[in-house]
Amino acid sequence: MTITRTPGNFGNPRIRFFIKRNSETIQSDTTFTDDNDLQFEAKANTNYLIMYCRVITSDPSADFKEVWSVPTGATINRISTFWHAGGGNVSVNFALQLVTFDPSIQESNCSPCLLVMGSTPGTVAWQWAQNGSVAVDTTVLAGSYLMVMEANGN
Repeated sequence: MTITRTPGNFGNPRIRFFIKRNSETIQSDTTFTDDNDLQFEAKANTNYLIMYCRVITSDPSADFKEVWSVPTGATINRISTFWHAGGGNVSVNFALQLVTFDPSIQESNCSPCLLVMGSTPGTVAWQWAQNGSVAVDTTVLAGSYLMVMEANGN
């Protein structure tokens, strides 16, 4: 058996990492947009376990919201979520995948998800925006990442 080692997968060809290299900031924008770095190509009829960790700063008036964009026939379910707010308040609406917090400080979150792909392969992208259009910075910081693992059980 030959194991091919590729940078970024730590010797396991089924685990891939996608790291946000630069912070990304928006203002006055409530339209969901694919994150520049936190996305990947998924194969048809494949299951994936995704751990996505992000660090966000925003103003309470702008707030923050997030969703996933997946190919037709795919489903993605958040297993649970863990927010750390250095003293701030955080609430999460799981039905809408909206996040509300007191971001006079940085908020960090890691959430595992299960992605079940249908017969259509394609791009899986984490999308985010302000929940309220406000002319203040909302930023996803460099170092946020996706860890993606094929999870078909073989």
